Amino acid sequence: MKLFIVSVLLLLTQSALAQSADSFQKRQEFSEFAQSVDSTIRGASAVARTQKERGDVRTLQFLLRDLNKHIAAGNWAQATDVRNKMRAALARGGAVAADGPRRVAEQQERRHQEQLNQQNRQHQEAMRQRDRIHQEDMLQRYQLQYLYRMRNGY
Repeated sequence: MKLFIVSVLLLLTQSALAQSADSFQKRQEFSEFAQSVDSTIRGASAVARTQKERGDVRTLQFLLRDLNKHIAAGNWAQATDVRNKMRAALARGGAVAADGPRRVAEQQERRHQEQLNQQNRQHQEAMRQRDRIHQEDMLQRYQLQYLYRMRNGY
């Protein structure tokens, strides 16, 4: 009888250890997934342009909070459901995040081009102002020359 009790206790201990190892493995797996989702959110939120892209980021943020709650509680079935709900938004968000460097470079190029255009407009305005002043000076000079000639009889 003692042998039976010892063997049952041994089996229960092995079962508990197996469940603990399985739980640790699932926690680690879901935590890594949550970190990758968080990285995708950070990358996509910085460069999201359209309403749909921003909506995907908000969806991922909401579902990530839910996923983290289930991970903390050890609810692996519910965590799996949340992970499955994330798939579509995660795929689109990942594409946006992956396209981030190109979008940032494009945005910087547009800013640079706009700065050049603004400098050009300012230069053109300065040139027009200079030309107006020059024309006024020339007109004044011709008027003075005309008056001088009229007075002196030339």
